[in-house]
Amino acid sequence: MPYIPVPEPMDLGAAEGKKVGLVWAGNPDHARDISRSRHLSEFAPLAPIAAARGVTLYALQFGEGAKQSPPDGLTPIDLTPRIVDFLDTARALAALDLLITVDTSIAHLAGALGLPVWIIIDQTPDWRWQLERKDTPWYPTARLFRSDGNYPALFRHLAESLEQFAAG
Repeated sequence: MPYIPVPEPMDLGAAEGKKVGLVWAGNPDHARDISRSRHLSEFAPLAPIAAARGVTLYALQFGEGAKQSPPDGLTPIDLTPRIVDFLDTARALAALDLLITVDTSIAHLAGALGLPVWIIIDQTPDWRWQLERKDTPWYPTARLFRSDGNYPALFRHLAESLEQFAAG
């Protein structure tokens, strides 16, 4: 680990606290997209934690999902204008302390780079995520946040975990 070399990090400028990337939606043409993508508004519980703990949030969201308006208080810095390809994406990931994402290609890229990634998994996960585990043998730096259908509870749990992460 990692099995893809980590490139030189993208310069994100100075930030006092942790730098956390967000990806909330995958390709809408994917057969399972309705199950795996979330709406940006569901990430609202992260906003007060980020503000209180000095966490800077970054959006790495492309496609239709990028058109969603953020909820009050959640204003991630959009990195997508600086990203042209997967190398740029890898450079952005290398500059972050953590990526929080749904199950999409960027989750696999972060895992392959050996970077910290929290992956939101739906009730009926892709076979790669197996069942009931909070980790994955594929990517030792990944933590799985599994839904039981109660997404508000899952996002509260994510917020609590982010608070612990930011304090550490």
